[in-house]
Amino acid sequence: MNIVRSEGEIARVWNWASQGIDGGTRYPGMSYEQGLMDMLDWLTGDSDHAPDED
Repeated sequence: MNIVRSEGEIARVWNWASQGIDGGTRYPGMSYEQGLMDMLDWLTGDSDHAPDED
């Protein structure tokens, strides 16, 4: 698997996700597995939509 995102991009999303854990999920209708797939698609460049984008 080829990761196409920079360390800065990954750190930004990591921090955003950490805040969601502390403050409540932003996606109550999404399964854990769907969230993982969306993150992997973004990391590998299969999707340009970052998880922290609205």
